[in-house]
Amino acid sequence: MAGPAMPTAEPHLLRVVHRSRTVNVHVAGDGPPVVILHGWGLSSRPYRDVLSSVAGHGYRAIAPSLSVMEPPWSLQGLAEISSTVLAQMDALPATFVGHSFGGAVAIQLTADFPELVERLVLVNSLGVSPGRAALVRTVVPGRHWRIGMRRDTAAALLGSATAGGGWASLSGAARWVLSSTLEPELERIREAGMPSAVLWAEGDTLLPMRIGRRASELLGASFEPIVAGDGWPGKRPPDHDWPLVGPRFFADKLAGKLIELSP
Repeated sequence: MAGPAMPTAEPHLLRVVHRSRTVNVHVAGDGPPVVILHGWGLSSRPYRDVLSSVAGHGYRAIAPSLSVMEPPWSLQGLAEISSTVLAQMDALPATFVGHSFGGAVAIQLTADFPELVERLVLVNSLGVSPGRAALVRTVVPGRHWRIGMRRDTAAALLGSATAGGGWASLSGAARWVLSSTLEPELERIREAGMPSAVLWAEGDTLLPMRIGRRASELLGASFEPIVAGDGWPGKRPPDHDWPLVGPRFFADKLAGKLIELSP
């Protein structure tokens, strides 16, 4: 169980070999492992402040970079890569925290390998499809585009797209988002009795809150809206990227939730 927040730990980069590809993994701190799975097209790099802040609560915070994989792309393949890389790091079983598209990976991994997961937390996460119309609107210019305009997220997306096999991986993930849902997997996770929670920024301009509430219903999990105030440091209300905008605020919320989910 995490105690009071301690001084943050500087993340360090590990390169873990998975088959013929090297997976970059940022790690901070020491203690029970908490795995942060990143959003679509990103990498572990933009989450370094998140890792430091989570480590400050007494955890070993780990973020693998999963945007690029050997063909053929599949969500099950990403779950297998995650489990294999973490096993090599002696970081299993672990708590899994999935942000945005990383939530889909976390759901698939938990459904496929429940023995590797201690707790599951979804953060403004894909899992329940918002519908094709809502997804198509995400490519139309609007307020949600500023999420991708952050320097660190834009650099990570560019790096993923230009890596060997990167564009094919990003395209495969995008096709999955447009055509798939994980509602059966969420029900399997509930039936397994997995301690779970959903955190959702109320002002998300990318994914509607209704899919977060639906995910929490399928999981039989608690649902916590994240709103401005109560220490939120941003100039605008919490949006889809709230863990990156307010990493310490996010880590405090997450640490509290993990204590609630502890046996």
